[in-house]
Amino acid sequence: MLDAQAANPPSATDIQTSAPVHALPLEVPMLDASAWREYRGQPGKSTANSTHIAVVADDAGVERICFVKLAPKLDKPTLLCEALGWVLAGHAGLRRSEFGAIILVDKARLAKSQPLTVEVAAFHGDFIPAWCSEAIPGNSVLSHAKSPSKPGMQFITEHKTFLNSNDARKIAAFDRWTGLRDRNMGNVIRHKAGGYASIDHETMLHDILWVSSGFNHNCLVKHAEMALDSKRAKAFKADMTRAAAGHAEALASAQAELNALLNLFLPGAADEHAVAMGFLSTRSQRGWLAGELGVLDMAAKEDKP
Repeated sequence: MLDAQAANPPSATDIQTSAPVHALPLEVPMLDASAWREYRGQPGKSTANSTHIAVVADDAGVERICFVKLAPKLDKPTLLCEALGWVLAGHAGLRRSEFGAIILVDKARLAKSQPLTVEVAAFHGDFIPAWCSEAIPGNSVLSHAKSPSKPGMQFITEHKTFLNSNDARKIAAFDRWTGLRDRNMGNVIRHKAGGYASIDHETMLHDILWVSSGFNHNCLVKHAEMALDSKRAKAFKADMTRAAAGHAEALASAQAELNALLNLFLPGAADEHAVAMGFLSTRSQRGWLAGELGVLDMAAKEDKP
């Protein structure tokens, strides 16, 4: 049986102070702590971890198994970047988690189930903001490195299978477009239904929104250059330009939601808002990615009569 909520939580919209009501996001719901229903463990070892698994009720009351990433450092753009990335991925046609939301987590209640990180324990408040996304049915590419039977070989095989997929090109193009800093094989999921999905957009717009971070620069282009022969690596980049052809349209269709999220998390920061949107707009234009990668724009070539 799911336990009852021990305290009356504040509204999830209290994480912001001055964004007007009409600017609230529509695609990304904001859930109060009553939506967090049941603790289901951690994705890794049972130690202090910023991410845990929980049963969460969405805005329609449907219970989902979700990964919940705590964001106790409110001066960091973790929540904003996760939300922006999830929205844009959907508009760009990438496979993603079916459900994403901003949720408040009862600190005392969570402490009864797992150790708290230093940052979470030091958080001044009873309810910690977090990014919540439904678990994708499948396993990460990295998980094959932990297989009990020849883990190294299984990972190499799965890694190359992923890099040779069309989804890898889409994800690589998306990451370069959005300035995502850290794409590793732990946040690429092989879906049970086929294909691959990307998760974890925390480092999106890294050079715009992150004043400083400890993230290493990790991208799929580097993976392709290291794992594939030179001919296939070049084809990988060329295929990325095809995937990038729809970025401008995706940005236009997501514009209202992105503005709402930026207004919510950066109230009064018009300059920063404009820089972020300008960054995405410039990099969504035809030919930008081809120039960045130093390859022929295949989408433009194929458009010619």
